[in-house]
Amino acid sequence: MDRGTTAVGTFAEAAARHRDLTERQLHVLRLVAAGRTNWEIGEAFGITIDGAKWHVSELLTKLGLSSREELTGYWRWHNRPGAHLGRTFRGLLALPAFKIAGAVAGAATLAGVAVVAWLAVGGTDKQVPQRVPPFELVAQVTVVDNSRTMGTNIGGSPAISSASEEHNSVVRWAFKDFTHSRFEIESVDPALDARTLTGAISGDTMLTYDSLAHTYSKTPYQPPPGGWAMSPSFSLLFGPMPFDNPGAFMESLRQTRGKTAKQVTVVGRDTILGRDTTIIELSPAVTGGGSDGIERSSGSVRFWLDEERMFVMRTSSDGGDSGQSYTLEVTELAYAIPANRVDAGFVPPAGSKEVPGGDSGLTGSGSSSASTPAGGSGSTLGIGGPGPAVMQGKPGFLAASQLPEGFAISGESSESNPANELVSVRTDFTGRAPSVQGTTFLRIEQRKRADGLPAGFQTSDQTTINGHPAYRGANGAAKTLAWAQDGLAILITADALPYAELERIANSMTLR
Repeated sequence: MDRGTTAVGTFAEAAARHRDLTERQLHVLRLVAAGRTNWEIGEAFGITIDGAKWHVSELLTKLGLSSREELTGYWRWHNRPGAHLGRTFRGLLALPAFKIAGAVAGAATLAGVAVVAWLAVGGTDKQVPQRVPPFELVAQVTVVDNSRTMGTNIGGSPAISSASEEHNSVVRWAFKDFTHSRFEIESVDPALDARTLTGAISGDTMLTYDSLAHTYSKTPYQPPPGGWAMSPSFSLLFGPMPFDNPGAFMESLRQTRGKTAKQVTVVGRDTILGRDTTIIELSPAVTGGGSDGIERSSGSVRFWLDEERMFVMRTSSDGGDSGQSYTLEVTELAYAIPANRVDAGFVPPAGSKEVPGGDSGLTGSGSSSASTPAGGSGSTLGIGGPGPAVMQGKPGFLAASQLPEGFAISGESSESNPANELVSVRTDFTGRAPSVQGTTFLRIEQRKRADGLPAGFQTSDQTTINGHPAYRGANGAAKTLAWAQDGLAILITADALPYAELERIANSMTLR
């Protein structure tokens, strides 16, 4: 592999650690990328040159890079046209990009493979023969997160277990040629997060639309070299591969960077949509060194490759130590169809707002706090002392003044947009319900939605919460209560509390 290819692999590893950077470290990264000296960085923060050197050294260590030049190259790579789309897609698919602290996650590594593939074929001239015929496909994606300590699958499908959460998405990809294509991901489940992200490429421009934010952006787009078909920055490898034979594809997998040698082997054969496929396994899927210097390696990823077309029909990972597993399978494929049959265009819906390039969607850059006892200071949400429980809440979201006695926060997570504004908050509680043995759970989820409550929650069992229509439902054995208020879609789920108790909690919730 050449130096440029190796750098891309390094950057893919750094990307897995990017979300762990503090605001100050991000600021230092921007200054280094802008060519600022240590003296200028010190001036910006009001610290000594030695202090600035220390910040740069910490940044290099955290990202796993070795020089200021690599920091600059990584910053440009991270913000390249289309990169934000891939990061949003990964968040939308709930892919395992951050479960092993300090390690390189499988999704980020495979994203690096995709970029490596672009470089491997060489050439930048747009006037090159097209290597892939027009096609349209539909794929189903399922991600199972077994790292949750509690909770059920929210959103209308049966619960998996009290320790699992399932995310389901549909991917649609229409490829006319390597400068005209459209792809979209529809997040189906959990239903509170239902949204569709669309990307449409036309010549040297890519348009991105997010149905949840009802915004779109336009960014410059540079097609991959060699006339290949590659969806920009997907974190999963599927569809046409930019290699002429399986051996080249397998060698690219072996070259993904990491201290642990990658084993790439053929483990079987299968038939998908009537096509013979070879099953290729990459192991380990998750490798890297944490801040403690300890090497971590686990898991495997399998690819079902149609060798005749060099087309990956299925990708599956067991997740390893990440606690997450995923499967993407092409369920519909029209291959080598007339180009005039491919609808690759896209026009933003009426009323949508254009925003600066790269800011059209949510980043999926959520954060979570550790479990804390009632009144604990480790979480931004707390339960008051004796007497009625009080959920302190966050600005722009609802806070409850009545929670079941004895329930305490066990976990919290949130999601922000590119402006670092919170767009969703989820709080989990555990406690004991009357007449129920053992610990039960309560979950309150809130998401800012311009389109109100998703239709999947609007059942025939209707009630009223704070003057707004609300709907009772069920998720497996758990009861749910959902409504829209103050620009928020709110969902309360509990496995043992009665509807009357859920409504009491809901009616006590007011905007912070």
